[in-house]
Amino acid sequence: MHFLRLLAVAAFWVPFSLLAAHTSEAVATFNENGLATLTYGGAQFIKNGAPVIGSVTFADDTGADIQADRNQPTISFERSAQRLSYSWPWGAIRCRYQVAGSRLNIELDVENDTAGPMSGIALNLVELHFPQRPVGTPWEQRFEMMGDNNGDITAMVADYKTGVLTFCNDDPMSAIRAGFSPGSAQPQETWNVRITSLERKKDERMIFVAPHGKKVFHFSLRFSEPGVPLKTVAGDLVEKFATAHPFQLKWPDRRPIGMLTLASGTHTSPTNPRGWFDEPKDDFVGPNGMRRFREKILAQADRSIKILKSMDAQGMIFWDMEGEEFPKIEYIGDPRMTAQMAPEMEAVAPEFFERFHKAGLRTGVCIRPTRIVPGWDGKSKWQHLAMTFDVVEEMNQKIAYAKKHLGCLLFYVDSNVRAFFNPDGSVGFSLLEGAAFKHLADANPDVLIIPEIPRLEYWSCTAPYRELRPHAFGYHAATEPRVFDFYPRAFSIINPIDGNAEKYRDAVVAGQRHGDILLFRCWFPDEQNKIFKSIIDEARHP
Repeated sequence: MHFLRLLAVAAFWVPFSLLAAHTSEAVATFNENGLATLTYGGAQFIKNGAPVIGSVTFADDTGADIQADRNQPTISFERSAQRLSYSWPWGAIRCRYQVAGSRLNIELDVENDTAGPMSGIALNLVELHFPQRPVGTPWEQRFEMMGDNNGDITAMVADYKTGVLTFCNDDPMSAIRAGFSPGSAQPQETWNVRITSLERKKDERMIFVAPHGKKVFHFSLRFSEPGVPLKTVAGDLVEKFATAHPFQLKWPDRRPIGMLTLASGTHTSPTNPRGWFDEPKDDFVGPNGMRRFREKILAQADRSIKILKSMDAQGMIFWDMEGEEFPKIEYIGDPRMTAQMAPEMEAVAPEFFERFHKAGLRTGVCIRPTRIVPGWDGKSKWQHLAMTFDVVEEMNQKIAYAKKHLGCLLFYVDSNVRAFFNPDGSVGFSLLEGAAFKHLADANPDVLIIPEIPRLEYWSCTAPYRELRPHAFGYHAATEPRVFDFYPRAFSIINPIDGNAEKYRDAVVAGQRHGDILLFRCWFPDEQNKIFKSIIDEARHP
């Protein structure tokens, strides 16, 4: 691999024909409007190098956004500094360009010269035209591809077959959205490098730039040859991110974990309202109902222990210990609610979990960042409440309860999202920030936390959940290689149930050798477990 050298020429536009012979070089040229051309490998990428300011808003006394007048800016280009400036009475936006090796660095300054807060901005840094359409569905479908540094770095890869252009936000901690946005349609098919401030939530007053203040952001367009790893192209950002979010997870036991689900919302009945054991005819309500349930659940524990031992498992996670009487809110994810939602389970729970512990197995439960409250819609007895309280502390209390009363050390976090109100009053959802799981991990260093929906930062302190079966979040046989660029010791909980484990066997085996933990059903002798056991054995004994 070798990187091509970028040359910055502080001059007016140079005809492309004069540069065509220098196919081994990439060249940036400038004119009075700033960036004029950017050439790499003989291809010219700039359709429009001048920034296009879409909107600038200021917040009034009520917090409402007021559009700034962007007409008739004073435009100047300083050739010595290679800095383009747009100035208005309310402030300025400046772009400074610097070529370093195979990348073009762009420094963006946003100045607020008023006594009020600037609340937002939207602009296109440049408009690009690729030699060929970059590969991948987002490019085919002309999706907007934006990153906001929230739990990951912003490094958008455009693989145009003869080369790769990676757009990066060089400040991994900066709060701003940046990426590729569709520009002109075919046949031109251009793409904008777009920068916007973060979207605000209802009743949230955004201060993007403080009164009489300035913010500086750093971006880069990084060229590389096909096949060069992202860690090579953006190693500086990987290092910054990993330093800011260091790896801290300590869980040396990588043996498989059993999945235990003992209820079904589709098999309920008046005598079995929680749908235990998928048997509507069972009677856990009438005379001696509690006794019958105790006998059956403890017999189930003994069967599951045998399956777990046959798989050399480290333990099990009980997904639905609160039962599934109310399908609209499954999984409940709150062991504290078992007494109210499944009193028959509450009565036997300590003895049930203790059987696993005596067999040398760990135990766990499912939790959620929600609170179960009486239904307010007239349709449900109970509902999930997701706002008006600290969801991280709510989960922390659930973990503390399960540890103290049930001896649990394994925690699957279902629907790990935070709810909020959009400005229009509708409810929006966003993944929990990495700091939320770091808080849980710091407070509970002896447990394994398994978020359902992953983001890069989670791997520093948790083992995110991944599924092999085909669906929107499926087709994962192992931890993605990209994660190891940031956290070489990271691992995931891989659920291959109902996926094609034989087809992806080599990938699953490789993941197991790297340290992934396999999940399997342990409430009945699942035929798939034979395949999973052979995969585990192959990984241990190549």
